[in-house]
Amino acid sequence: MRGFLSSTFILALAASAAYAKLLIDYHGGDDPKNLGAIELESFNLGDHVAAGSGGSDVFIKAETDTTLNRPALHYKRSEHYRRAEMRILDHDIEEDKTYYVGFTFRLSHSRKGLVFFQWKKADKTAAPQQNIPFHMEFEGEDELTLGYTTPGGNGSQREPVWHGKFSTGNSESDVHSVGFAINTANDGSGWLEFYLDGKKQTFDNGKDRLENVYLLTGRTYPKIGIYRGEAAQGDESNAADHTFNSYVYRVQISDSSLDEIAEAAGLDGGSTPEPSSTTMPPETMMPPSTSQEPVPTETPSPPPPSKPTCSKNKKRSRSRLHRIHSAK
Repeated sequence: MRGFLSSTFILALAASAAYAKLLIDYHGGDDPKNLGAIELESFNLGDHVAAGSGGSDVFIKAETDTTLNRPALHYKRSEHYRRAEMRILDHDIEEDKTYYVGFTFRLSHSRKGLVFFQWKKADKTAAPQQNIPFHMEFEGEDELTLGYTTPGGNGSQREPVWHGKFSTGNSESDVHSVGFAINTANDGSGWLEFYLDGKKQTFDNGKDRLENVYLLTGRTYPKIGIYRGEAAQGDESNAADHTFNSYVYRVQISDSSLDEIAEAAGLDGGSTPEPSSTTMPPETMMPPSTSQEPVPTETPSPPPPSKPTCSKNKKRSRSRLHRIHSAK
């Protein structure tokens, strides 16, 4: 009997371990294909650049961050390029689940309009329109915001729901860990939690969970990289200010628990990757959707839902919010 119980216990542990397997477990220096699909884009939206063909102007490749001597996924984007991002888990994000996303990285510098993370809807025209459910965007030098898009209208009804400082540069103190817990319920009960450098963040409404939000209204996926903040076409006056380098050292994504991404998100119990010695509202209900594919365009759009359960931002916050152009 004791042997039977022991065998049953071992099988249960094995089943639990299999269930808790990370969806993404990326280490800097690994092949980018282990993380997702490379997306590079020139100045105009839709002007795609094939991976490996951008020379030293725009690329994403595994190599050592020589400044900090860490293996990394190196993103580079010169001043007249729009995008260098990894599209992750496309077609794999499901409704009515909670996803945990963590990553550790360093960014060379910041400027207004630069985005390093998007929770992106693939078809921005699919009803209800919601181009980017949420994203991380700088509104000034080292001034970071988390923006949420209320579905409906033209899909770009964005407002900042969190503000904070975020250092960039070339030192160890500029290495940051970011974490999200993302609930994809599509009935108005979805929610979002945000962690920065291992600390759970408080949103502008004073709460540590953004509730009653819609974070999956069609095919949606995470994107990590460098988006926007480019120089105006023909402007050669300050190329360095619009040229960005980002080094990603660790990415973990789970649909099991926050503990699964502790290392990449810098949470207690996890560990920040060490330098390497190698040179290498509730809202108005939306039309129900159980598919990850875009909702047919003939489906009538519902009235625009009310704002998420988040206190109104100060007027200055609204005036400082700016839009980022839509992406495919």
